[in-house]
Amino acid sequence: MGWLSGLSYRVAVNVTNTLSNQIDYQIEVVLGSSFPYNYVSFEDGRDIRVCDVNANILPYCIESFSKSGGYGIIWFKATRTFTIYLIIGYTMMMVG
Repeated sequence: MGWLSGLSYRVAVNVTNTLSNQIDYQIEVVLGSSFPYNYVSFEDGRDIRVCDVNANILPYCIESFSKSGGYGIIWFKATRTFTIYLIIGYTMMMVG
């Protein structure tokens, strides 16, 4: 597996598609108290990325995030049942 350089940490998220006829749909990931917020570099979570097992970055949107408040909601586009990774500390190609 070729993992992205420059990342601090990654968190596996198992995604299960229970509706076999659904493809290309949005999935909401609600980050709870067990998420490793201490690895996040920015208060707004802009250094978080969503990627697949081959380190391909997936389309995603951070709806809300607070490192100090310990909460976050991230949406990403999914097509099937699989594992994704939230990678933290990704500073390459950062915008803003």
